Amino acid sequence: MPKKSLTTTLLSLILSVVTLVSGLAALSLVTLNYSVDDAKAINASGSLRMRSYQLVFYTNSESELLREKVTEFEEILASKELMKAKAWYNPKRTHDQYDTVVARWKEMQNFALNGNSRKYVNNVKPFVAEIDQLVDQLESQAENKILLLLAMQIIGVIAILGVGATMLRMVRRRVLEPLHKLEVAATSISHRDFQVDLPRSDFHELQTLSDTFKQTASELEGLYHNLEQQVAEKTQALAQANSGLTFLYQSSLWFHRDRLSVENLTKSLADLQSHTLANGVRLECEERPDLDVALGDLDGQCTTERLVFENQELGTLEVYGHKPLPGNMLHNYAIIVARGILLDRASSQRELLSLMEERGIIARELHDSMGQVLAYMKIQTSLLKRAIDADNINLRDQALNELTSGTNQAYQQLRELLGTFRLTIAEKDLELSLEQMLEQLQGRTQAKLKLQYDMLPPPLTGQQHVHLLQLCREAVINAIKHSQADAITLKAENLNEELQFSISDTGVGIANLKDRDNHYGIGIMHERAHKLGGRLDFCDNPDGGLCVKLTFNPTEESLHE
Repeated sequence: MPKKSLTTTLLSLILSVVTLVSGLAALSLVTLNYSVDDAKAINASGSLRMRSYQLVFYTNSESELLREKVTEFEEILASKELMKAKAWYNPKRTHDQYDTVVARWKEMQNFALNGNSRKYVNNVKPFVAEIDQLVDQLESQAENKILLLLAMQIIGVIAILGVGATMLRMVRRRVLEPLHKLEVAATSISHRDFQVDLPRSDFHELQTLSDTFKQTASELEGLYHNLEQQVAEKTQALAQANSGLTFLYQSSLWFHRDRLSVENLTKSLADLQSHTLANGVRLECEERPDLDVALGDLDGQCTTERLVFENQELGTLEVYGHKPLPGNMLHNYAIIVARGILLDRASSQRELLSLMEERGIIARELHDSMGQVLAYMKIQTSLLKRAIDADNINLRDQALNELTSGTNQAYQQLRELLGTFRLTIAEKDLELSLEQMLEQLQGRTQAKLKLQYDMLPPPLTGQQHVHLLQLCREAVINAIKHSQADAITLKAENLNEELQFSISDTGVGIANLKDRDNHYGIGIMHERAHKLGGRLDFCDNPDGGLCVKLTFNPTEESLHE
């Protein structure tokens, strides 16, 4: 069945209402147009009655105004207002009554103009009765026109109300209700309910909208389900990727944190087997056969990854019977294992280099410290030999005393040097090393030893660390031996890019230093400062006593090197 057009139907109803209103207005205008002169006609016909009796007076008195009044009577009788009594819309009886009045007027006119006043008076009353009858008919016609106009108005209003009610009923049932159902369907779709009840309509516009809405809902349902499926797949993939990344991250932490061992590799491969749901896992290390590990059942489909890092092949990783894995997971794990092997190799090499560096530092310190003492003792031995050959008792005794003193100093310096080595080898933290040094020296003096450490961790090499500790130790020991101080303070602070270490005491001051200016211990301190690329200053302490200041830049290359 062909569908109707909602637009055409509404336009038809609206046009019907407009036509009714226009027709009603037109009929009202026509009725009013034909009723305009009714009142004038009734007034004119009423005046004829008065003029008929007036002519009685002029006829009896034979007045000169008689003809003038007769003429006025004829003009009124022939006026266009009274002539409408013979119009097509008036009934025939009104036409006949107007003709009767005209005919009787001809008779009455002859009586008046011929001076026959008696006949005029005798016939005036019937003549007036005819005029009254004409007036009654004109009044009746005017009333009928008003009633007709009222009837048309009522019928028009009823017709307009009927058409309006029909249009409203049609719009409510066949337009608004389907639109409301479409609105409910839209709300349901917005709440992810795509199974909606869409209305049927006789109008092709609404039916097209309903069909399009239904098709859109069906497509949205398909798209939504597809998106849900894709989101679920992506979520699963992301969860699997996150699990894989977490596993790789934990594995990387293990290989960076712990030394490489069979136990660690076994634990890591067990986690890999658990994560991949593999039947078995095997790791073979070419340069470290002691690290070969095999877990589980090594039968079934096998995936092999080479342990390669920076173009170095270090072994193979084999995984048997595993579930589907994210791309490159085994490859990344193989890289982590290979990197761990290289890190373990580098760590071993660093430990060896560190050991060799420590041995070199010890050798250099023994050479620098003990070499000078032994050279001094060699000179004293030569002097002793000469004194014996010359039989010079004084010179012999002086040489023996110097040898004894040098031997004791060499022994003491060796012990102090070994104590310093224990500090530096055990702990590379400068602040802790200084604290431990002061703790060891505190037992050798009544003076209070105090550390004021106010600097960031300095970038010191191992040799700089030893030189610095030895210099500070020598300065503190000198203060203990010679300053007679109550308190000795070691202060460390940053000066822009340089480091400054000051050892201040409250003792006898710089005058005592002049007595010891030629002592080889102070010379060794200057030499160490020179090797650090810094400067060593001796000055008065503001609170009394001596202050030894060492200033150097740790980033500058050591002159010792």
